[in-house]
Amino acid sequence: WTIPLCLRDAAGTRYCTMLREPASSIELDKGVCPDWLMPNAGGAGYYRWSLPADQWAGLLAAFDELGDMEALSLVDSAIAAFETGELPPGVLLAVIQRSARHSRREVVMAPLAALARYLEHYLDAGARAALVERVGPSYAATLARARASGEPGEQLLAAQLQDFMSRSLRMPGPRADLARRAAAFTGFEMPRDSGALSSDLYPAALAVAVQDLGVGFTRHLLGWRQTLDDPLFEGASAVALGAATDPESVALVQEKLLGDAFGSREAFDLLHEAMATAPVAPLHWQWIAGHFPAVVDKVPAQWRRRLPMLGDAFCDEDGASAFEALFTEHADLLPGYRRSYEQTRETIALCRALAPQGNSLAAELTSNGAVVASGGARRTRSTP
Repeated sequence: WTIPLCLRDAAGTRYCTMLREPASSIELDKGVCPDWLMPNAGGAGYYRWSLPADQWAGLLAAFDELGDMEALSLVDSAIAAFETGELPPGVLLAVIQRSARHSRREVVMAPLAALARYLEHYLDAGARAALVERVGPSYAATLARARASGEPGEQLLAAQLQDFMSRSLRMPGPRADLARRAAAFTGFEMPRDSGALSSDLYPAALAVAVQDLGVGFTRHLLGWRQTLDDPLFEGASAVALGAATDPESVALVQEKLLGDAFGSREAFDLLHEAMATAPVAPLHWQWIAGHFPAVVDKVPAQWRRRLPMLGDAFCDEDGASAFEALFTEHADLLPGYRRSYEQTRETIALCRALAPQGNSLAAELTSNGAVVASGGARRTRSTP
């Protein structure tokens, strides 16, 4: 490939070249080593990059001097470098901490999907608590800033951050706030307050309430969800019911799933959320395997080929084997399923391959002497 590349130093000087070979050199003006170099000036280059650890430190010290697109390039490249084993986990955590307080919503949000993936698969309760201690205050400060702003982008950021802090980081304060809002909005054990919950908080608030308020709220939501003439609420409430974690709620949702309580598209989204809910995923997989022909009939015909996506939360050998066995057995029920099946197999394989890096992050977070698992994903899913 031929790649246009531009660097920028602390003085604003740009150094540009066309990379035509696997390796190339650029001579800096006057032979002076700058305090830092941004390997993607203006964030305009279509490439990722990495640096030696000491040069990452210099660039991070100047994080606030970078343009918004440069900051996005830095976060994206840091995650990629970490996942290929080129970036120490401590540097990744420093990148996350700096991005968490950035003024631009896109920069704050940039590492959250990767962080959610690490939390789901590789970080146990101790590592999660250590992560909250490191980054929680920064996200809390940004959340307070976003809530105080009247700008639409900041309001969207506030909703996205509260979702992440509640569901991925599982921070008690944000979770309690969302559960309270969901109970008030739906009139659970209190008079209904229609202003308690905005639509951008439906997914997170309802899921947290289903998990934290237990089977009482689950029953309430199952009965109440279709009384509100709001398609966004109906869809979000269906997905939220898939997030149930106590066995009684799980059994209740499974009992209703194939009946008239849920539409066909709602059932598909609910099942995907259920399989992404770590503590009860084995229960749901066992149920799906035992009712698979009925599950296929429930899902819209044009979506049946996408059913293999239900396995994309697996991250261990047992889960991969169970996934392959189920869809091999029932391949005749799913015309056109093969592409989704192969993509999901790749997702599982990539998750398993990332385990060493995920475990290195857990070790960094719990380096005060806590025992850290190694040799595989920290949270696995297997079928009984």
